Amino acid sequence: MLKRLLRSRTVRALRWVLLLLLVATAFNVLGIHLLGDTLSWSRWLDNHRAYFLAWRLFLYGAIAYAWRRMRSRMAQGEQSPEALMRLRRAEIGAVLAILALEGATALSSA
Repeated sequence: MLKRLLRSRTVRALRWVLLLLLVATAFNVLGIHLLGDTLSWSRWLDNHRAYFLAWRLFLYGAIAYAWRRMRSRMAQGEQSPEALMRLRRAEIGAVLAILALEGATALSSA
């Protein structure tokens, strides 16, 4: 029972989220440690904002490319209108989430 629970999709997704949070925290702590204080780290992040934007755009492009490939494979296997509608909703949700994240980033840096 416990093994099945640990293998469930939800638990795996939570483990990935936790891992990403730990990595992000480690990078921030390392950056603060290397630059001496949080103000210097914040200034460094502001000075390199364009590079981070380019990185995010590259990642979004890679995700879009992978999604197109996966979508074409899924569309070949799933022909039901309900499945295609769920897929469309997932796509719209993903685009809205990315727009919200980038909008929040733009507003916080203004």
